Amino acid sequence: MPRSVAIVFAEDYSSQLEKLAFHTPVWLIDTPENRTAAEEAWRTAVQSWIARAALVVVVPGQTKGLGWELGKIQAGGITPKLLLVFPPERSTSRATRLAALGGMLTDPRWLDAITTSQRTDLLAMFPTSRGDLVRVYSQKPRLADLEFAVELALYGMFCLATERASPGHRLAPPRSR
Repeated sequence: MPRSVAIVFAEDYSSQLEKLAFHTPVWLIDTPENRTAAEEAWRTAVQSWIARAALVVVVPGQTKGLGWELGKIQAGGITPKLLLVFPPERSTSRATRLAALGGMLTDPRWLDAITTSQRTDLLAMFPTSRGDLVRVYSQKPRLADLEFAVELALYGMFCLATERASPGHRLAPPRSR
């Protein structure tokens, strides 16, 4: 009878062992070659997903992997597909998250939008189809506020008239019914 085996390549095994321990035998193979191969496979997969995605949703954190992902998004000119989402949390945690994000952003517009505001109650940030960057705030954010911010982002990114994005473009007169 075949059995599933999970092979974990991670520095912090404890969280993954808890998830797998009751379901399958676990072999831990921690060698530099295995870590390099696993990281390369992860990077290849992430690059493919980013390139194919209509929307790239990122919850900013403080990991090197996230910094690499944001670097690829910015270097590839994919920021028009980027939606940053900030879950409700204590203001000190949010300030730490925003400071870490400021260190990962290289696109001047996005960096300026994150670093110029003194507010730490940011829920979401996204570009509209016209190219404007929008920040959504809530004084005491709850999950419902975050859901609204994401809906607003989807509308702003995909539903606003795109013809307004081109400079000098004259809008067509309204249609009569």
